[in-house]
Amino acid sequence: ALLNVNINDIQATRFNAYRVGFQYDNPERTWGFGANYRSQVKFIAQGDISGTSEVGAGAPTAFTSGGKADLENMFPQQLAAGGYFKVTPMLRISPEYSYTNYSENKALGVRGSFGVSGLGTRQLSDIPQNWKNQHIGRLGFEYGGANAMPVRFGYAYTSQVTPSDRARSTFASPGAGHAIAAGTGIMLGANIDLDIAGEYSWAKGKGLNNASATAPEVSSEQEFKSRAYAAHLSAKYKF
Repeated sequence: ALLNVNINDIQATRFNAYRVGFQYDNPERTWGFGANYRSQVKFIAQGDISGTSEVGAGAPTAFTSGGKADLENMFPQQLAAGGYFKVTPMLRISPEYSYTNYSENKALGVRGSFGVSGLGTRQLSDIPQNWKNQHIGRLGFEYGGANAMPVRFGYAYTSQVTPSDRARSTFASPGAGHAIAAGTGIMLGANIDLDIAGEYSWAKGKGLNNASATAPEVSSEQEFKSRAYAAHLSAKYKF
């Protein structure tokens, strides 16, 4: 039985991508608007194959003989637009929307072969994706009256990308995602700004994976959950 195959040190470089955008602030700086577009980037990345297998139930495991594998996929095009407006001199609200064309990701193309102890050579196969397009809505608040240190809070909603019948542990959970963030900023002298924030995000949903009718990866509906914590720190120097 083949237990697992790993493809490590995956690398690819492309120079045919671009991102363009614009931003406008009204003269009084009470509101502003901006948008940007990121082009689609197709790629074929190469990595090294390794893995483990066993011959017979309960037999000792052995490493598969490795080689090279090619992975073919794309980073899809994305469009985002957002802005800000001041409700009061101290309170600013910032909405944003982004669209990513993930429905272009039909399958993760996997090319390569490997040797399994006692079973000969086997070919790698594609991993079905059939993802949905991604929609993200963000809403941020900044209050600037707390001892010259602004108080910032934000929320983001992410639509479901992984279909409920293609769920797997290496994809995003088959459900909507949510994120909350809070932070502040401080001026370190006349020309340096320091910003810090913490973020917590989570997603969950029920799904299965019946891409293979003869050997479904997740034959019955299961619940998938994911969560992440992140810390953000940035410094800006004004010339």
